[in-house]
Amino acid sequence: MANLSQSDRAFITKHSLDDLLDHSLDSLRKAEQSCGPSSTSDNGAGDTHDQGPLNAVSRLLNTLAGHDVALTLRSNVGTGDLASELSTLFGRVRKGDFNYQQYRPLSLLVINRAPDLDIWDAVFGLTRSVSRRTPPTSIPSSPPLKSIQTSFYGTPRVRSSASFRDSQQTRNDIRTPVLEELSGRTFVDVKQFYAKYFENKEWSKTVDQIYKKAPNNDPLHNFPEASQPEELEIWTWLDDFQEKYLIDAPGRYYRAKSKKDITGGLGERQLDIILKDRTAPLAEPHHTKDFRVIGELTKSKKSASWKGKFTQLAIYARDTFALQPTRWFLHGFLMFGTQMQLWVFDRSGAYSSETFDVRKEPEQFVRVIAGYALMTKAELGLDTFIQGDGPHPTVTLPDAITGEDRPLQLEVPLIFSQNAIACRGTSCFRNVDDTTVIKLSWRPDKKRSEVFFLTMARGVKGMPTLVGSCNVTTIEDLRKGLEFKSLKDLGHSVHDRSTDSLQPSFTSQSTHALAQLSMSSKRKSSFTEDATPRKRHSSSQKSNLQQEVHENDVDSKTPIQSFTCEESSATRHLPYRNRVLTYLAISPAGRPLQEFKSVLEVLQAFRDAIRQHRELFLRRNILHRDISLNNIILTNPEQNSGCSGMLIDLDLAVLVGEDGKNETSEERNMTGTLEYIAIQILEGATRKETAGTDHTYRHDLESFFYVFLSLCIRYGYTEGKEPRTDPLRRWCEGDFNDISRTKRGDVSAAFEIYILGLFSPKFQAYKELARNLKTILFGKDDVLYVESPEKPARLYDPIIKVFEEAIQEVRW
Repeated sequence: MANLSQSDRAFITKHSLDDLLDHSLDSLRKAEQSCGPSSTSDNGAGDTHDQGPLNAVSRLLNTLAGHDVALTLRSNVGTGDLASELSTLFGRVRKGDFNYQQYRPLSLLVINRAPDLDIWDAVFGLTRSVSRRTPPTSIPSSPPLKSIQTSFYGTPRVRSSASFRDSQQTRNDIRTPVLEELSGRTFVDVKQFYAKYFENKEWSKTVDQIYKKAPNNDPLHNFPEASQPEELEIWTWLDDFQEKYLIDAPGRYYRAKSKKDITGGLGERQLDIILKDRTAPLAEPHHTKDFRVIGELTKSKKSASWKGKFTQLAIYARDTFALQPTRWFLHGFLMFGTQMQLWVFDRSGAYSSETFDVRKEPEQFVRVIAGYALMTKAELGLDTFIQGDGPHPTVTLPDAITGEDRPLQLEVPLIFSQNAIACRGTSCFRNVDDTTVIKLSWRPDKKRSEVFFLTMARGVKGMPTLVGSCNVTTIEDLRKGLEFKSLKDLGHSVHDRSTDSLQPSFTSQSTHALAQLSMSSKRKSSFTEDATPRKRHSSSQKSNLQQEVHENDVDSKTPIQSFTCEESSATRHLPYRNRVLTYLAISPAGRPLQEFKSVLEVLQAFRDAIRQHRELFLRRNILHRDISLNNIILTNPEQNSGCSGMLIDLDLAVLVGEDGKNETSEERNMTGTLEYIAIQILEGATRKETAGTDHTYRHDLESFFYVFLSLCIRYGYTEGKEPRTDPLRRWCEGDFNDISRTKRGDVSAAFEIYILGLFSPKFQAYKELARNLKTILFGKDDVLYVESPEKPARLYDPIIKVFEEAIQEVRW
């Protein structure tokens, strides 16, 4: 069983095939009679007009692909699971690329009721042997419709770790995505790091007192003497130090001895050192939501273990941001024996101090250890804009119309957050009366704000209404005073950032329209937010505040105010991506799509959201670019202009010019959930010579299709009858080439069995709707049409029509 590892065999033993393949026995026996050695067919390939062997093997592949073993074990030829490889083989067989002799060894094992281990070993061998001769999937050179000419500089090929679902959060699964996410965003030996965070603080005098209390003014007198002390030795010293000198400090250090000592993260973790607030529960396990500072210890030398330890620290930082999504930054540290390196993680990446030896720099070491425990919430990177503790904290935003302060009480816990470090960090709360959603995100400063697009979208039926918004702070402000020169090579490719300096390329008429919109508003800058960090102002003061208008949002006569730093990041190049923390509130509030109460509600929500998308694109020149399950919500028609669905989250939207080209955006990351991304976008991301494929309206419509399929497959079961494994996990596993290849197979030859065959009981009656959507988007042939018709009505109109027809059938 050369194809099976020990862990594979153990998993297969626990998940028996039982009688799953019995229904295939008769057809496989007939195939053997028709194509085996005793048959009269040429070369054992079978009669090309005899579909029996082909159908028999197709059923076998499809059955095996749906088993837990195939859905769980990794492929031995790609980075996806075994099910994705079987799906690809299924598609090839259905297209006629079939020779029975390739599949005969597996078929004979099934016919002879061989042990499960032998059968799965043959499956792995089959996928390896056939994949070696797998030709690249062809794209039709002559599309049936006149199409938009696609450029390859719109959607980038780098993804963030936010795309990983709950089942993919183990440390081994997430290591590479986290490093990819931080590649090009990690700086070491940052100048002025120690001075910024540990000198001239309100608590500095408290640290001075530590020296006076220590024997011979030496707090390190009992520090381990070994050149590379053990982790336990360092912890023993640290615990003794805090008991002697930090007993009244607001923070306290803890040591995690095993994975069981930590809870609440995105996967099982073992973090060495944790700083928590003294008001947090003392007992283990320590919850990730209480972490204030994180640290890793090792006696290994830095040169031998840096990357592994940094990766662990970064994964713990990701968990911390996931459980504390409103925090602005996070402190951490690495200790390699007596060598210490201090770290800060924020929404633009990570950066470190210069490494120092604690024995040679004892004062610096003491100030760091004491400083972390004495820091205020703001110094620790915790959010200070949200006021109050308990279940209903308050955020105050300027009203979008009057500009007056508008306090909004938040309902805790939040309803959405993004699991990544270097990202927008989008988080959403409801207010207590359930009428408004409050959203915070760290938008790139060179990217148009969502407030801008929400204002552009005013009047689009069913779109959210802006209640209030403001800018709070920026990464540039948080990093003020630091010098970034040394970019750390993490061993992963870095996406091209050359577009940071490019300006929007939409037409002058679009610019004029924006200027008219600005001038027609009650307040000159009603579609923007305060450019400086948010402070309290009286009403009279507020009327005199100059408002930020992002460069090129309106015509050149509109005043532009820089950030509070000495020089605006819009006028010079920063070595990192500057982001702006924006709070905004929209109404009405809604429910997640997956919380539907009836199929009718789902159909109406999709119809309404696609109508809104059409209106945004055709009438307002706005392309959404981030269609996902989270961005279509259910609304009360009585509160939302008769609409049951609402398209939200315009964070990644762009303007489209008269020539059909998207304005150039510096936002280069492929964000969102991978499973909903269009095939052509994924394929463009694999082209090393380009930065990706220009996003079009058709790609968004294809994403709507995947969201609909996902809902029909993952939801709609009676309680306790849900699938034990995620049937669509192969849509977000592996590299972009793996995912695009899997999707091509799933929406072509494998569609009937492998997609429609997985529909939940609630959605069984809507397979025909799915077939119609597939035909509209991809055509009737097995060779998929993935281009964008020049006339959008070719897709919008029939898609909305089939949803409307399905709605009418339900009503009747």
